[in-house]
Amino acid sequence: MDGGTNMMLTPVIQYGFAGMSVALLGIVMWLMNRLLLVLHDTNVVIQRLTDSFVQTQAILVEQVDSLRFLREQILTRPCFLKGECKPSN
Repeated sequence: MDGGTNMMLTPVIQYGFAGMSVALLGIVMWLMNRLLLVLHDTNVVIQRLTDSFVQTQAILVEQVDSLRFLREQILTRPCFLKGECKPSN
């Protein structure tokens, strides 16, 4: 290529590069926006799971306390203390 043709293509190449840079910057900004939305949704799911774990733990503690109380009540029965109770079929 001669010098004249090279001088004519230089602005086109520069504008093309600048345009591609702007387009890529726009894509990166869009992807960051999508990533932030996904992170927000993930945090909501994690919060709901944490709440359900806390509720399940509270229920389990209540059930364990009930079972301990029931065990104590059963052990106070005289037939269980003496070993006289037989299971019925």
